[in-house]
Amino acid sequence: MGLRNTFGAIAVAASLAVAPVTSAQAGVNLVQICQQSTITTEQKQVRTQDGLDIYYWVTRVPGAEKFCVLHPGLFVNHTALGRLEEELNKRGYSTIAIDRRGTGLSSKPSEPEYYHINDYSRDLELILNTEGIEKPILIGHCQGFMVIADYVARTGNAEMLVGIGVSQNYKKTISPWIVDIFTGFNKMTSILGTGIATLYHEISGKPWEYEDYTVFDGKSDIELWFELKDQPYNQMLADFVCTGNSHWDITQQLHMVDEEVVLITGEYDEFVSPQNSRKVCNLVSGQCYFEEIDNEGHGLPITDPMKVMEVLEKYL
Repeated sequence: MGLRNTFGAIAVAASLAVAPVTSAQAGVNLVQICQQSTITTEQKQVRTQDGLDIYYWVTRVPGAEKFCVLHPGLFVNHTALGRLEEELNKRGYSTIAIDRRGTGLSSKPSEPEYYHINDYSRDLELILNTEGIEKPILIGHCQGFMVIADYVARTGNAEMLVGIGVSQNYKKTISPWIVDIFTGFNKMTSILGTGIATLYHEISGKPWEYEDYTVFDGKSDIELWFELKDQPYNQMLADFVCTGNSHWDITQQLHMVDEEVVLITGEYDEFVSPQNSRKVCNLVSGQCYFEEIDNEGHGLPITDPMKVMEVLEKYL
């Protein structure tokens, strides 16, 4: 982010040098350059009670009064919501982006007991307590929303919850054959991708790269879900264990959520229909708003984050 801001500042400064502008215009542009150049992103980590390291990134925007905390969904690291995070930063919101346990730089144990919903929820609580953040705007995609709902039900620490592609229990709102197909294809692509990637890295001697999901901005859900992942063996095992999280049920937690809730879904969501996603609004105690975006699927915040941002601007 620092390099992008630096290059952007150079480019704007160069344009000021060649374009005829008034002193007032130049002053405004220079102020914008200075503001952009002072946006900072810091990589951090916390150690959980069960001994895992959870990594997260804090981006601070000068003058920002609110924090947006982004919790990605199943299998993906924090970059899955990276484009959406950038748009929030542009609009003056500081952000926290999390590598949930089992993904990215965070620890990846292969035992199922490390992946209960309360484990993720307490990871989030630990991060927010460490940073001293009160009443953030919590944004969760897919199972990421289940985590933030569980956290808010316990703590009440949120100004607003935003859920994208959500269900109170995916096993009850997804056709069993869709679950089977998705799980099967995910395992197949994980095994194939991991095998190819391991062979490539062994032969080439190149280190493993951090998987960047921002490259799927503008792509289709098919391209996203069935990619051949360049991931090490321990990531593949963590993915397999996490497929069991589809049994989570947050109905009781939703009854305890008094905060404002905004739910966003794609018209063609493969995992939970708009009709079923809308039912979540009936379960929360506070005010709930529902938005359906045409011609989009479950990967909406990854494949078309600008459409999500356009909806968020109505409520933030």
